[in-house]
Amino acid sequence: MNVKFIVNPTSGRQMVQQNVDGVAEQLVQEGLWRNGDIFYTRARNDGYEAAFDLK
Repeated sequence: MNVKFIVNPTSGRQMVQQNVDGVAEQLVQEGLWRNGDIFYTRARNDGYEAAFDLK
């Protein structure tokens, strides 16, 4: 499974980061995550731009 997470600070970064870390750890333990990326954005529209670049 190819997984990509985009973490944007405007959405409660610390809580979201903990959730992403938990999901990523679970996928790795189950052998489902073979390739993936986690993008941490800073500016307001960085999340939209990162999502657009993934297409």
